[in-house]
Amino acid sequence: MLQVLDATQVLNNTLATQIKLFADGASLDDFTRLNADGQVAGFTTNPTLMRRAGVTDYEAFAKALVERIPDAPISFEVFSDEFEDMKRQAR
Repeated sequence: MLQVLDATQVLNNTLATQIKLFADGASLDDFTRLNADGQVAGFTTNPTLMRRAGVTDYEAFAKALVERIPDAPISFEVFSDEFEDMKRQAR
């Protein structure tokens, strides 16, 4: 059966293939579930979100997240304004 799409449907279908959703937060369980469900393309977090979620060891959280989700993009925001310290935190 031939399906005829109007211009709005074509635009929405095109945009849907170009848009990537990233989850923002600081929950290992939520991130793991979203990754397993294939609902998002990647993840972002930052020190404020981690602090609100009760994370006290940022490095341990980051390592645990990368271990659980090694194949998706993950953005970890640094929390320094000094360039050398920002490089150290990024590494």
